[in-house]
This record gives sequence, structure tokens and C-alpha cells, in this order.
Amino acid sequence: MTIPESANRVMFNQGVFRLNAQAGADFAGGDVIYPSEFTLTAKRSQAGVYGVGSSYDVIDEPTNDGLPDVKLSLTFPRYSP
Repeated sequence: MTIPESANRVMFNQGVFRLNAQAGADFAGGDVIYPSEFTLTAKRSQAGVYGVGSSYDVIDEPTNDGLPDVKLSLTFPRYSP
């Protein structure tokens, strides 16, 4: 059972997004970007073995089955005169 974490949440307007070149040095003030929306998805493939060590229909603790798939989508506001 996982208890929802409630003490370390960040509201959207409290967060800071920074983006720099791959060969760039540490993040600096000029690296701040201003998306209007973001979506973060993470998927992990897992595998388990049914009926391990018993005659019951149970499954063992699942393990990772390949690399995770993580995607970040950023939406930026359009400039309108």
C-alpha cells in the first residue's frame, strides 16, 4: 500500500523549468523556460512468475522487464499581437 505524499508538492506557479544545451555547463538564470502546460508519463514493464514455490495461484514480486519509457511534453503559449 502506498500512502499519497502530501508534504512536498509544488504548485505549477512555484516551479521553475530550466533547459540548456547538452554540452552546456550548469543551469543559469538564462536557462529558464516558461511552458504553459506539461505532461510527464512513465511506464515500467514488469514480469513475474505465477505459482512460485507453492501450489496456489500466486505471483512472485515482479521485476523490471526492460528499460522504462519516460516522456515529457511541454506546451508553450503562442505569441499573439
